[in-house]
Amino acid sequence: MRVLYQLVLLVGGIGTLAGCGSASAGPKAESPLAPAKGCVTLDNKPIEGAMVIFSPLASNMGDGAIGITDAKGNYEAAAGGVAGAPVGNYKIMISRLVDPTGKTVVATLETPPANLGAVESMPAKYSDHAISALKCTVATGGGTFDFKLTSR
Repeated sequence: MRVLYQLVLLVGGIGTLAGCGSASAGPKAESPLAPAKGCVTLDNKPIEGAMVIFSPLASNMGDGAIGITDAKGNYEAAAGGVAGAPVGNYKIMISRLVDPTGKTVVATLETPPANLGAVESMPAKYSDHAISALKCTVATGGGTFDFKLTSR
């Protein structure tokens, strides 16, 4: 079930990043967007290729937002292909799927992660929606949300 949930999040995230749908539609949120960025480290080392998933705690915030970390662990959230996250409160999940060799998996709609032998490399306490305790609040002016994670 966990792998299925992650697949749904990943495919949804790819659609969000790609800006699926009408260009004039914009993000599905009643809340305005605000800049949301930060850095993700695991045991004081930057994590590359991790998805930072902003899962809204209120139904009027649309689908939330997602960011992908670069080689330095930095990310910028986007909602519906537009930079920023809807203003509001979030549960955060951080997921990084890797293939059997440890290489980051970049899934597409044509090639789901399961077809690539992808497995979750982040501890469940960060990647599993049911148990992640990571939270943040995106205010009107936006913010920087760093996540200093540990493998223990």
